Amino acid sequence: MILTVSNVDTVGAFAAGRRAQAAGMAAYVEAAKRDSNRYVPKVSGALRGSAELRSDPYGGQLAYGGGDVPYARAHYYAPGGWRYTTPGTGPGWFNKAKARYGSKWVNEAQKAARKAT
Repeated sequence: MILTVSNVDTVGAFAAGRRAQAAGMAAYVEAAKRDSNRYVPKVSGALRGSAELRSDPYGGQLAYGGGDVPYARAHYYAPGGWRYTTPGTGPGWFNKAKARYGSKWVNEAQKAARKAT
């Protein structure tokens, strides 16, 4: 038995898929920022405030630093022995947050993707 399928419009399905991907990635990056900021060193708040989000359907980025906070990289990769005045903060803040909240981020991303379709 041979079945022939023709004239299938997949444009709508692909568009819905892209919207879902974009919404899921945006939700994931936003959740990562929210929860990572708890572990970012805070003296004046400039480092926490420097977080920038970038996302598209294929990936996301959470970047700290920039012109006003050139020390972000030094703090993120700081060797042991640095003293931080805000308890629970210090180097590797994204990895700390991901270890604790990563599954929650995935759930939020999935929920946003479902809502976008």
